[in-house]
Amino acid sequence: MIALDAGNTRIKIGYYNNGQKNTVVFADAGSPGDALQQVLHVLHSAAETQHWYLAPTNCRFHCDSFIQSVRKVRPNDTFETLTYRQIPLPLSNRHGVSKGIAQPEKIGIDRLLGAYAASVLRPNVPVLAADAGSAVTIDLVRDGSYCGGATVPGLRFLADTFPRISERLMRIDLPMQTIPPYPCCSTEESMLSGLYWTVIGAIRQFAELSGAEAIFLTGGDSNWLYAGLQRYISAERLVLQPDLVLDGINYIGNYAPPYSG
Repeated sequence: MIALDAGNTRIKIGYYNNGQKNTVVFADAGSPGDALQQVLHVLHSAAETQHWYLAPTNCRFHCDSFIQSVRKVRPNDTFETLTYRQIPLPLSNRHGVSKGIAQPEKIGIDRLLGAYAASVLRPNVPVLAADAGSAVTIDLVRDGSYCGGATVPGLRFLADTFPRISERLMRIDLPMQTIPPYPCCSTEESMLSGLYWTVIGAIRQFAELSGAEAIFLTGGDSNWLYAGLQRYISAERLVLQPDLVLDGINYIGNYAPPYSG
């Protein structure tokens, strides 16, 4: 089985063999052909037929053209584009399951898949799925239902906003390795500290508001944020799961009964 997560920043493709993760490759979102070539190389010795689950959240990703490219090399493979209807997770909100989520088709499929995977990995307790990419989405599953969540600007987006505030503020590079200090003695350090701890604070706040017993971190910036969140959230609650969305696809493809609600 092949799982594809087409996000705004990058494309990730996971090859799962009998439910077990074999290989994950990724490429820039603007170069889907790069990821395709990598995974086709991996599949060279795989079974003749694979089923692909596609989860596109990037409007620039064209499923039909991607499928055509795969079929030129693997004509027997089959394909399925996921929507909220295939995710075995009832949609709720703060008023309860019966009221439901308004316009569920507009919820990013990656958010639903991450939330579903988190609920599988830590069942029967409230869980958060925090996906730190171009935006940071923080979604809650409680009592077996998806309850919605919140979206805050991602770290790179915040870094790009400083020059718009003042011509004296430059765009800063994100080190992605060291935790920014506070207080800071230079403008650049203070900008970096401000954006980093803003996102850390948002995740912490929503974790407390929700009463989540587990917080799953995923996305391109998750490793960096995990380092800071470890100061405030216990190891029992905080889980770094880089491939959470792909894992959600895997659970649907290999284990989940269809949800008919």
